[in-house]
Amino acid sequence: MSLLVIDWDYFFPVPHDNASDMIHFYDWGHSEHWGPGVMSALWITRAAQFIQHDRPLPTVNDGWKGWWDRFAIDPEAHLVYANSNVNAIVGDDRGLLDPLDFDEVWLYDQHHDSGYGRTPKNLAEWERVTCEDWLIYFTAAGVDTHVRYPAWHTLWETVEPTPDVEPTTRCVDEGNDDLLPVFSQVMVCRSDAWVPPWCDQDFQAFIEACPVIESTCVDDTADEPRAWDVEDAIEHAKVWIELRNLHKAVTTGTVDVDTTDDRLAP
Repeated sequence: MSLLVIDWDYFFPVPHDNASDMIHFYDWGHSEHWGPGVMSALWITRAAQFIQHDRPLPTVNDGWKGWWDRFAIDPEAHLVYANSNVNAIVGDDRGLLDPLDFDEVWLYDQHHDSGYGRTPKNLAEWERVTCEDWLIYFTAAGVDTHVRYPAWHTLWETVEPTPDVEPTTRCVDEGNDDLLPVFSQVMVCRSDAWVPPWCDQDFQAFIEACPVIESTCVDDTADEPRAWDVEDAIEHAKVWIELRNLHKAVTTGTVDVDTTDDRLAP
């Protein structure tokens, strides 16, 4: 059996070139243990960063459109989707099957998910799985694991730390789909910590377009678009602009404060 795994952040370009001034807008520390309330507030803050600097809100590219046409998927395949790829390994009741049931795993993601320096050397002592290291379970079980980075992720060799357990292959996706197997299982994660809520409608369309008979949301968080109102981010941006201008006025002796709505249009 072959497993196809897609992380929705594959379609969400993030600049990694230090020469680009945009990289500073994507310093997004997070934890998947944070609840929906914290994540909602976090995305308002992130959006406000773009708005207050007159930058358009980032969004997914069009790579997801027609995505499924490139793969051979068994008509009887089951699609499982969730917020995190950790659900690919947590057990039969929530995630996919035992790694020993698979011959190949193909992961399309901007991260390798194979450990980032915290995986115990003795896997028998491994007490929990996270979104950072779930793929190791498959690799360690002797499954052929293949990581394919999006074409926009040209600096992956520099940005991505060395995996704790190296997948079978790891490179940029060059569209060599004739080399792929027929997939019997599909897993998709929305990556709420990495991809903003204003992209959730596209995610729903992506899921609905998958050519499978049955699909299951396994964590009760990725089945509906997240609550999102750009006005909240605009108001947040106004506060930051006022504070920035107040600081300028105090340090320079001026009183030039401009928080008109025209400059805040997303």
